[in-house]
Amino acid sequence: MRPTKLQIDKKAQTFNIVWDNGEEKSIDWKSLRERCPCATCREERDKAADQPMNSLDIFTLKPMTSDDLDRIEIVGNYAARLIWGDGHKSGIYGWTLLRDF
Repeated sequence: MRPTKLQIDKKAQTFNIVWDNGEEKSIDWKSLRERCPCATCREERDKAADQPMNSLDIFTLKPMTSDDLDRIEIVGNYAARLIWGDGHKSGIYGWTLLRDF
C-alpha cells in the first residue's frame, strides 16, 4: 500500500494518511516523534533502555506545541520525511512503518 494523501492537522496535532485502498489513518505527533526512525533518536532510546529506571532517567522529548510538525517531504516512492518545528528532520518514515502505527 502507498498513501494517496498526507496531511498535517495542527489543531488536532495529528498526521493523517489516506492509503490507496481507501483506508485512513491518523497518528498523533507525540507517537511519531517518540518512534522517530533516525539514527540519533534510535541511539537515545537504546541508551535510555540500558539505564536503570528511576524518576530521573526517563527519556523525554521537547514539549509539543501546536506548530511542532511543520511540513512533510516525500522521499522517493517509499517514505516521508517529517520536518519538526525544533529543526529535527533526519527521520525518514517508510510507508511500512507508518502503516504499522
